[in-house]
Parts: sequence; structure tokens; C-alpha cells
Amino acid sequence: MKSKYIIFIVLITMFFHKALANQVQVQTLQGDEASACEALLCLAAAGTPPECQRSLQKYFNIFDENPAKMMTKRMNFLKLCPKQGAPNIQTSDKEKQDFDEYTDVVVPNLDGECTKEALNKREEKKLIGGNKIKPIYAYRVPNYPTKSCSLLEKSNFANIKTRYTCKGKFYSEEDFRNGYEKQIISKSVYDSLDKDGKGSYEEIKEEIVSPNVYNNLPKNEQGGVKNGFYYKISKTTHYFKKEPIESDCWVVEDKRK
Repeated sequence: MKSKYIIFIVLITMFFHKALANQVQVQTLQGDEASACEALLCLAAAGTPPECQRSLQKYFNIFDENPAKMMTKRMNFLKLCPKQGAPNIQTSDKEKQDFDEYTDVVVPNLDGECTKEALNKREEKKLIGGNKIKPIYAYRVPNYPTKSCSLLEKSNFANIKTRYTCKGKFYSEEDFRNGYEKQIISKSVYDSLDKDGKGSYEEIKEEIVSPNVYNNLPKNEQGGVKNGFYYKISKTTHYFKKEPIESDCWVVEDKRK
């Protein structure tokens, strides 16, 4: 188990950020020491290897309803990672300052991972109509980063850069939930499309008619009598093509490339 931790820490340090090698003494780690070092490394990386899941889950499980207390608890956990300089490795004052700012200010204030998945699963809504009883909202994937991503991008130590690739368009709630917009098309175009890329719906309209007209209507067009008015029902089938909406909007990149 010890060899597993040291191999993981050395490899991920080499891959993500050589500066941490200047701060964390290369030694055999285990338990919470290993988890704390892993968390520091993984949070700074543009990407989350499977090996990171255990330590990141342990870190984010440190929670307190009081933000100040939560920060203290998280900082105490991170301090379990040894920061003594490795032998024969020189660390500049700027590198040490960047690392200390990362561990003492940035990381304790993170509220989640900065990943493509975390950025794209969010929803932003704005009021576009309706009333107080039944408001109507439009939705999109937000075009601004999470708090965690903002903090990590500003850090000189972290290796993360985010990029928004969508146009920022808002969609109706129905389209947003479905994952596509409805582009109305003719029946002939509808028939030519693959079944997974098309759909249809029936629009029902009511209009008031005279009793004489009502009585001569086919049964399927009689909408009944309401408050003394006779209603005719007309049904229209609309055909549409499914146009995928923008939902995979964020990219998380290595900012040193």
C-alpha cells in the first residue's frame, strides 16, 4: 500500500506540476498524509484521473455549515501533507509564495471540483413570461465558471484553464429538458428522416359554433357544450426535426500548454 501511494504521488507530480515536487518531500506516505497530498495535486490538475476520486471525495466531505469552520477543517486536513523541501531541490521565493497561496487561500475555499462535467451539469434560468402564479423560464448552461474554477484559474500554482464554447442561447424549459429544439418540417421531409431524429405532436383548437353546425359535426369534432356554448374541435398534426441544443459547453484545459 505504501509503494502504491508514493508511486502515485511521484507520477502525478511529474505529470501535472513540477513545482509541488519542490514543496512536498519525496517520501513514503500513507493514510491521511497521502490523501492530503493527493488532494492538493488533483485539485490543481486540468483533469481528474480515476486515482484522484478517493482523496477528492475525502476532502470535499469535510463540511461545516459555518464557512469559517469548514475552511479551518479543510486547512487542517491539507496541512497533513508534508511540505518540507526535498533534498537538493531549490525553491524560489515566488514558487513558495504561489504554493502557499494555493494551499492556504485557494483550496480551502473550493466548493467542488473544476471539471468539464461539473461545469456542464449546471443550469441558469431567466424569467421570460407568465405571471407570479405560473412563471415561464428559459434555460441554458451558464456562460460563467464555478467559484472553484475561478479560484483555480487565478492561482499561479494550479494548472487549470476553462473555456466556454457555446453561444449562450437560452431555451424553453421543454426543449432544455428534452435536449433538442423542434424545427417544424413538412410531412414529406418528416418521412425521409431517421426515427431518432424526428417527432410529431397534435395541436388541438376549440372554436364556438352554432347549435345547428355543432349537431352536423362528426362525433370526433364535437367538443361538447360549456356554459351554453357549442364547441368544435379541430386537430392538426405538426411534424418536426430534432435539433440538438448546446449543452456540452465547457472545456477544461492545461493552461501551461
